[in-house]
Amino acid sequence: MTRVSENSSTDAFKFSLGKTKSKVEDLQLKGGTLKKINKPSDNPLGNIQYQGIQSRDEYNEQYLKNGNKAIARLNAAEDALVQLSEILSRAKELAVYQASDIYDGKDRSKVASEVKELRNQALALANKREGVRYIFGGFNSLKPPFSSDGKYHGDNNYLTLEVAKDFFIP
Repeated sequence: MTRVSENSSTDAFKFSLGKTKSKVEDLQLKGGTLKKINKPSDNPLGNIQYQGIQSRDEYNEQYLKNGNKAIARLNAAEDALVQLSEILSRAKELAVYQASDIYDGKDRSKVASEVKELRNQALALANKREGVRYIFGGFNSLKPPFSSDGKYHGDNNYLTLEVAKDFFIP
């Protein structure tokens, strides 16, 4: 028969009590935070999966921001083009009306001042901005694309936005 000493029995009881206490604390922490993983050592594989999901979620949030930015920029460009179309229609009307001989010099000078104003409006629309960037400037979107004399100073390139992993749209 083996003899078990008091000390070894007490040590075994303390070890068992400590282990149980640790499990209870862990369960209380999980219950309090409602998280299955509170520290990386709780589940290393699950932690890696969680970090992957979290990074994909952050990427998706950025893709949504990029998409919203692109939509706002396209809406601003569309509004500018619609207004520019209306300006060109009005300029065409004036040109057709002035083609006849019924108008004298006074009328034509009034129409000329209106045409100058239409030109200024068209230049303002061509230099329209969305935020700090000019819409129609290409890569040179931080400087006005059109000068006051109507010359284009932008380029033929276009900005791209990433809307999914390695998927860019102009």
